Amino acid sequence: MTSNLVVLVWWIPWTAIRSFLNDWAQPLLVVLGFVTLFAAWWAWLERRRTINLQVARRARRVRRSLDEWLQHPALITASTQPSSNQTNQLANWIKHVIQGENEVQTLLEEMLDTAGGASRQIQRATHTAYTEFLRASDLAHRWGSAHAMPTTSHMQQADAAKTHLEGVRKAVLRIIPKELA
Repeated sequence: MTSNLVVLVWWIPWTAIRSFLNDWAQPLLVVLGFVTLFAAWWAWLERRRTINLQVARRARRVRRSLDEWLQHPALITASTQPSSNQTNQLANWIKHVIQGENEVQTLLEEMLDTAGGASRQIQRATHTAYTEFLRASDLAHRWGSAHAMPTTSHMQQADAAKTHLEGVRKAVLRIIPKELA
């Protein structure tokens, strides 16, 4: 069998082989180019999906902490308490938030670092979540300081921090896929 193939190859003139290669080389290269382009695009898309999920995984942990903070009994009951008890309740809530703040901030910073390769929607939501978190953190650390916010009550200061934390939660929910939320 191999001797027949050698004879066949020997029998076909080199010019015919060369002509065949010249005729088919350009279309073959075009097809290979498209296949390569498609493979590169597919790999990029899969990488982006992976990064989106990496960010979403951290976002779920952030959401759990935020849910705990926003549903904390001290915050919920503070609005129904008299002024002195209200301040104590809010102080407990602020203390609770500040205790968990470093973990959430670390997660948000990791999300920001990872989100560079994510989709634009994830990038924007991550940036919004981090910005809102920093605003809430600043308010929590300044809570009760009369010189920082002289015209607002303790409840108004806590409500402002709560509003920013709710903004973080909304942004985080845009990151987490619906089926994982």
